[in-house]
Amino acid sequence: MAKLSAFTNVLTSPQAGDLLYIVRSGVSYQISVTNFVGGADDINTDLVTLAGVQTLTNKTLTTPKIVNAGYISDESGNEQINFTTTASAVNNIGVKNNTTGNNPVLFAAGEADTGISFQNSEGENMFVMDAVPSGVGCIGVQNAAAGNKPQLYTAGANDLGLKIITIESEEMLILVPTASAVNEITITSAATGNAPQIAATGGDTNIDLLLKGKGSGSPRFSGNHDGWIDANETPTYASASTMNVLTGATSKFQKGDRIRFKQGGGWKYAVLTTTADTLLTILVNTDYTIANAAITDFYYSHEVNPIGYPHWFNCAAPTFIVGTIDNGSGGQPTTTYYRQSIIGNTLFVRCSGSGTKATTDNIIAFTLPVYEADNAGQFTSIGIIIIIFTSTRIVGTGGNIDSNPALCYLFLNTNITDNQAIDFGFNLAYEF
Repeated sequence: MAKLSAFTNVLTSPQAGDLLYIVRSGVSYQISVTNFVGGADDINTDLVTLAGVQTLTNKTLTTPKIVNAGYISDESGNEQINFTTTASAVNNIGVKNNTTGNNPVLFAAGEADTGISFQNSEGENMFVMDAVPSGVGCIGVQNAAAGNKPQLYTAGANDLGLKIITIESEEMLILVPTASAVNEITITSAATGNAPQIAATGGDTNIDLLLKGKGSGSPRFSGNHDGWIDANETPTYASASTMNVLTGATSKFQKGDRIRFKQGGGWKYAVLTTTADTLLTILVNTDYTIANAAITDFYYSHEVNPIGYPHWFNCAAPTFIVGTIDNGSGGQPTTTYYRQSIIGNTLFVRCSGSGTKATTDNIIAFTLPVYEADNAGQFTSIGIIIIIFTSTRIVGTGGNIDSNPALCYLFLNTNITDNQAIDFGFNLAYEF
């Protein structure tokens, strides 16, 4: 093996394995000859030059320096990571790899409890992550497979919750967790013309949404509150006056409640006369009936006067007892109008018509639209009864109610002769 120990020596026939020594700026470098092409002054070496474009492999960098505005480029020379210098900098970014099953780490280094800020190209903050001493709770972000939602979650300890504050540390939103919770709130956006929704969702089949005020305060609604509550279920047809609903209806609905729904057109309105576990019964009327068709947009109201509710319903004529009044030949008298209204558990009736008195006495009787509650057979003030014949006006102010069958007897102040043609009108109200 030939060796050059001084620059005065000339290696005329170099062989593989020969060593060359170069001194630059007082530092000696040793170069091994790996190949020599005869007749040419070619020596293939691993010498790194200042100006050459070379690929370095398996080199260890301890404290390399990159100048201000310097960058690391990709294989095409395009910028990938840029570096900006801050005078007397202390805080910086650290990168740590990790073992199987653990995430690599990007961290703030320098001073203790330093956070990280993300800025745009103009140096404006876009996302700031601050740190606190001995911090445990933190925020996690998890992506999701197709059809699932990404997640933002609290980490570091169980049941931490989340607080959103302003830059002045003013609380804006506090999310408090419950251990082993299965129910939550879901907020749903909406297209033009439709209302966004805040709903109770979760593992339970039926669950309320509780809104609470602080101390003696209570929830308040701003804007146009129409008085209607989305029933959050889809009833089905049972009959012209009944509909099937989800089990547990008696804990949600009660008699006197107003309801509205659609069956392919505009709103239909009704008032409940009875409720059972899975069945609702409405006051029978001729304005709105339940068709044997799909029911949608089902709402209810415990309020007396929700927007749009008609209050009074036109109803089919009552059945009069022809032994008290008829049409002059044993048939039903003529009913001009017959309307009903319900407030709470009180039913109001307005009726007018004409006929012929049957039997000389002071009674007119007819069937009630809904059975009376619990004072059957009791005399009760039911309103004003007016009977007119041959310019004579007779007034009555009371009646007797028999619940089996549901009959109402109207008592007049004066007897009326049998076969006397009369016009009648009355208003009455009773508990049902």
